Amino acid sequence: MDGQNIFYHYTSINSLYNIIMSRELWLTNLKSSNDKSERYYTVNHMLKDMDEIINNSTDDNFKQYLSLLKKKF
Repeated sequence: MDGQNIFYHYTSINSLYNIIMSRELWLTNLKSSNDKSERYYTVNHMLKDMDEIINNSTDDNFKQYLSLLKKKF
């Protein structure tokens, strides 16, 4: 694995336990992050992934929906 598709989450052991036991991962709004580079990195990575999905999809309706959704970012 080249590490390009890995996201890290730093948390306490208690929080990790709760994540595993609840099978839920809650995400914080990136606007509240104290590291602005996280916001830009995450959004840019997501937009690239959306482009790849759009380019590889054969469903025109899905392509159109995803393209419209991408414009909102």
